[in-house]
Amino acid sequence: MFKLNIKLAIRNLWKGRVYAGINIFGLSVAISLFLLAILYVNRERSFDRWNKDIDHTYRVNTKQSEKTGAITPGNVAMIAKEKVPGIAASTRMQGAWFGDMLVANKEKTLFCADFLMADSNFFKVFPYPALYGNPKTALLRPKSIVLSKAYSAILFGENVNPVGEVLTIDKNKGYVVNAVIDTKRYPSHFEFSMITRIDGNGDGDYYSNNFYTYVKLDPGTDVNSTQTRLNNARNEISRAFLGRLSKEEQPILAERIRTNSLVMQAVGEIHLNKADLFYDFEGNGVGKYLKIMLIVASLILIIAAVNFSNLSVTMTMQRTKETGIRKVLGAQKHQIVIQFLLETTVQCMVSLI
Repeated sequence: MFKLNIKLAIRNLWKGRVYAGINIFGLSVAISLFLLAILYVNRERSFDRWNKDIDHTYRVNTKQSEKTGAITPGNVAMIAKEKVPGIAASTRMQGAWFGDMLVANKEKTLFCADFLMADSNFFKVFPYPALYGNPKTALLRPKSIVLSKAYSAILFGENVNPVGEVLTIDKNKGYVVNAVIDTKRYPSHFEFSMITRIDGNGDGDYYSNNFYTYVKLDPGTDVNSTQTRLNNARNEISRAFLGRLSKEEQPILAERIRTNSLVMQAVGEIHLNKADLFYDFEGNGVGKYLKIMLIVASLILIIAAVNFSNLSVTMTMQRTKETGIRKVLGAQKHQIVIQFLLETTVQCMVSLI
């Protein structure tokens, strides 16, 4: 009986193939757009979420009198770790402000645009799993390099372990590859093709805002209290440093102590929420667009469903004669209903495929 109903459904859809084709095409396009929107939104919301400590990880921004920046002086990471209780780890990074880097190995010479420099604590705050190498020791030695999987493939080829290979960066030789990270699998609000090590701890950098600073808090640590303690510690150390500056430099640092403050921003919110910070990483602040995309995709799906229903009703009304004949021949009401539902189900299944 079921096979007969299937055959009848296919025959009836073929007879009304114009309406059925419009139904299937419209619904399939709407479903495809909706699913693509869902996949894209899930991808964007996954940024930084691979980090198991993301809820305790913050970026330290600098709030000035009129605007806020994503960068801080170089000594903030050191102050955070050494002077502020409740901070488990801190790291500082720097972008390639001076432009693309020229990278060369034995066979190739390439430009690298997504170039970052980070201190040896980088992987304590951002625990990327490594495709090759050991991230815990990847930046411990001077002239250490971490590559993204994509950039490693460009330099050395696909599925090649480059750990131990030596690179030349802007004619400076002796940089050693210590790890490779799959940045596509573990997306973050900052992108990189290469990370090199920053030497030192920035203890002498009091007022030049050139570094991105990140901290990881101990579980249960209050963010607001930590932010206050960090500002107090930074100001205390900066005031003590004033006497070591020249008369020309002292007013500059004193003014920055008075007008600037450090603000902690949750890393998990950076990619989705646009904060209009100067020197922020590009490609962030997409949250509002995701909402618009979901609304538009949902509206398209609803319109397609309404259109599907209207065309199905139209097709049913054109078959009143057929329905009457089937009743005369002894067909039960539930059998006729099942037949129409089966035809609708077939159209929906084809649309999904």
